[in-house]
Amino acid sequence: MQAELSRYAGGFWKGISALGYCILSNYYMGFLLCVFSVLYYLAARFGAEKRREGWWKSGLKFAGASVLGGGIAAVILIPAMFAVAQTTAAKEAGLSAPAVTYGSIWEQLGRLMLDSWPYATTADQSAVNLYCGCAAILFLALYLLNRKIRWQQRAALGGLLLFYFAGFHFSALNLLLHGLHKPVGMPNRFAFLFIFLLLKAAAEGWGKGMEMDARATAAGGAVSVLFCAAVGVNTGNMRTILATAGMLALYYSLFMEASSASVKKSGRKRIELLLAVLIFWEIGIHGIVGICHDGSANRNLYEISGKELKQMMSIKDTGQGYRTDIVNPVLRNEELLYQINGVSMFSSTNTDRMQAWMERMGFETGANRFQYAGGTEAADMLLGIKYLACRKDLQLQTPYRKTDSGNHFDLYENPRALADGYLTDSSMRSFRLTGDNPLEVQNHLLSAMGCGTLYRTKIIPALRGQPGADTVFEVDLKGGEHGYLWIGGVEPDEARIDGSLRKKGDWNNNFLDLGYSDADRTVRIELTDSRTEALLGICDETQLDQIYRKLAANELHLENGKGSMQASKDGILFFGAFYDAGIHVWVDGNEAETLNLDGMLGVPVSKGLHKVELRYEVPGLRLGAAVSVFCLLLWLAAAAPVFTGISRTAGTFSKHGGGKL
Repeated sequence: MQAELSRYAGGFWKGISALGYCILSNYYMGFLLCVFSVLYYLAARFGAEKRREGWWKSGLKFAGASVLGGGIAAVILIPAMFAVAQTTAAKEAGLSAPAVTYGSIWEQLGRLMLDSWPYATTADQSAVNLYCGCAAILFLALYLLNRKIRWQQRAALGGLLLFYFAGFHFSALNLLLHGLHKPVGMPNRFAFLFIFLLLKAAAEGWGKGMEMDARATAAGGAVSVLFCAAVGVNTGNMRTILATAGMLALYYSLFMEASSASVKKSGRKRIELLLAVLIFWEIGIHGIVGICHDGSANRNLYEISGKELKQMMSIKDTGQGYRTDIVNPVLRNEELLYQINGVSMFSSTNTDRMQAWMERMGFETGANRFQYAGGTEAADMLLGIKYLACRKDLQLQTPYRKTDSGNHFDLYENPRALADGYLTDSSMRSFRLTGDNPLEVQNHLLSAMGCGTLYRTKIIPALRGQPGADTVFEVDLKGGEHGYLWIGGVEPDEARIDGSLRKKGDWNNNFLDLGYSDADRTVRIELTDSRTEALLGICDETQLDQIYRKLAANELHLENGKGSMQASKDGILFFGAFYDAGIHVWVDGNEAETLNLDGMLGVPVSKGLHKVELRYEVPGLRLGAAVSVFCLLLWLAAAAPVFTGISRTAGTFSKHGGGKL
């Protein structure tokens, strides 16, 4: 990257500032670009026609410039390293399975073709957006076959293209090029670097293609069409052959006409202009059609329903310490989109502790995400979830009172939501999330808090000989009972509760909420796979009321991170927030010991009235800031002559030992 940055930014030292700026702008993309810069530098050195400096001197300059550019961005890099080390993505990072591949190479090559529509988001880890016009395929072939271009230069750029394409397919390489991150949701986000290299090669293939003889040009056209045919045959997609090959033939004929010696200069310019217009037309039409294709969002739906929910919430007393969650969102992070404080989160920065806590409590989780589905009345209480928004396509069976209803959402209020913090028993200090299922885990958690158990559990057998489903359970619930069903083993793909569908990935089909009713009822559960038994848990509403009153008697309400509480005994102040090393809690003016309660935050307090304050300091921020200041001063001292005009000979990348690809 510094190769291009230094060349186009106006000098070697300006290239360093550009590198630092890229990292500061986006840490994730900065990582991808830093890996790319090293590979590009090596390729540029290999392909350079003239090298004014040797490998060692040039390499040391490049390494020094890279370190200095990264050092300028250390105020972002170092805290990010501290944070990323705690994430689920970091725990999964590693080269333990280097032989694993993603999808089919031919299917991925097919993403270069005219009929490949863009992915907005997908669970297919092999998916990649590579289309950048059919002309890129033709002119890449001309570039690789053009003997007027040095073979070292063609080999270097062609090797980079192969290397990055291999990254789409081989998991170990994908992990490196993906910033040590699995390709979740939006796979192969480094594809823009492959496209940059492809377009660079294609641009030079067009620019220097006029110098090729007719035989070499014909070979380039034939190779591009044969490549298209091979992809079409191996993917079984004849439309690929017809559509893309047709465009290639059109572009090739125009290019050959422009290259003809009999065509005057003015005529050549007109043909080249026509070729450029056709290329832009093709890409433009593809973009317009593709933007509303696979996975694109319905902006109107989010905008209208979001306004409705915000309007509902604007008249509610949510307070700073309470949460609101959407039971059945149509988008990951929909709460964040509407600026609502909820527990759902789809982010690479989710820590391993957060993920584990939510999963053990019964919430729906996945790679780098957890969401409200799978929540219980007890979890709502402990996490301070005061309001539940439910889209109208689902009838929520809950004891919570419906407080509002609109065209898109029904809004329910939880009367037992606890505030920012509350006093629990001292035994919480050594608490660990134990239990084979969420019902046991929540019972153990409430017991450790000093509240006793909540759920009555029993094993129920599956019904035999039931048509229409692989497994059927029927559960009899009395009026006033809220039932939950735990189904162990592999999560069922689909579950139906009284006919209402729950799909894996949107719901936790291992832990089903059977709902609440004031009347006696029988709930029918249908699964798409075979099971013999399940664990039924019944929430005792009277016991839940008693637990709530006990915990609410010693609540902490925070405003701008400050509040006070009355502790009726010595114990652990439990916060409905995840533990983070950057959180510091001050009690009565003194910094208190922060406890990691198996993923949640707590501090010990003594009996009496206490003033509590929460402060947050980003781990690694001070060290990162110090390194950034030092590197910035060093850069200013060294680069001052270049910027002030004292030195008029600012070197380019080529001057500092690189070369042109």
